[in-house]
Amino acid sequence: MKQKHIMQTVWLLTFGKVIAMGYGLLLNVSMVSTSNLRLGSYSQTLVILQLTSLIGLLLGSFLRFNWLEKINYGQLIMLANVALVFAIGSCFLGLPLGYTLFFKLIGIILSGYMAPKYYTDLVQVIDEEQLTRVDSLVNFVLLISAPLGILLTTICLQLFGLKTSWLLELGATLIFILAGEIVIYKNKH
Repeated sequence: MKQKHIMQTVWLLTFGKVIAMGYGLLLNVSMVSTSNLRLGSYSQTLVILQLTSLIGLLLGSFLRFNWLEKINYGQLIMLANVALVFAIGSCFLGLPLGYTLFFKLIGIILSGYMAPKYYTDLVQVIDEEQLTRVDSLVNFVLLISAPLGILLTTICLQLFGLKTSWLLELGATLIFILAGEIVIYKNKH
């Protein structure tokens, strides 16, 4: 896995998922406390968010974009997180939910686009005998990262409050993007 740079992808996915889970929790808390981030009731807004995710995943999984085919997997992760930065920024600034939905949709489309590409690359790079172990390891790490992101965000909410937690989430995402780009650049050269 190390020789084929799969560990880099696993770490990028893990930290990306930690940040995304924190974003989801902060967005839910914000929807409860801020009317700007609701369309109708809270439950109606949750349905709209879930539909946005479903539509984004379907579009990303089934549509093929030529310019995205030229971008490597790590760069796709970074692009999805850039969309997340804009979504977090719109929440931090208190912009209406439409902005957040738009940027979330872009990030989800990119995530949906990555999934088939990831499994195709994994099958091509890993030997057949090791494929199940590698896939199990990656899924285990991603499974652990979800509660970790929620735990860290919950701690931030309890210690600092909503507005500061949004700022910390934004800072963590920007640091992740910068560090990810450095890792990707070093592995290319």
